[in-house]
Amino acid sequence: MDFKYPNSKKLYLVVEISQLLSKYNCTFSEAENILSLSLSEIRQQRENLEYDTTLDYINGNKAKNVDNEEIKPSQHIEPYCLKLTTTFITLISLTQVPCSEDTEQAYLPCF
Repeated sequence: MDFKYPNSKKLYLVVEISQLLSKYNCTFSEAENILSLSLSEIRQQRENLEYDTTLDYINGNKAKNVDNEEIKPSQHIEPYCLKLTTTFITLISLTQVPCSEDTEQAYLPCF
């Protein structure tokens, strides 16, 4: 999709995300948890690409800058898990999200 103005893409996506949250009847608390989880996932993807090793991360030695690379979409592990629930959000916030090195995609478990 082409966007005419510099901020059009950002504004469009903000509206799309808010509509999706509304479609699933998310409360403010749930929406904040979902957005926080999404931000954590994006930051983890960035770190996985920017640092070659844990030691590089600890020492702040970036292997590359990924500011202009596209994020990888998260995938459901189970095909029948289509709806986020409060239980899922609560459980996922208590666990670490695994990342598959083979496909460079994050997989969010469904409960």
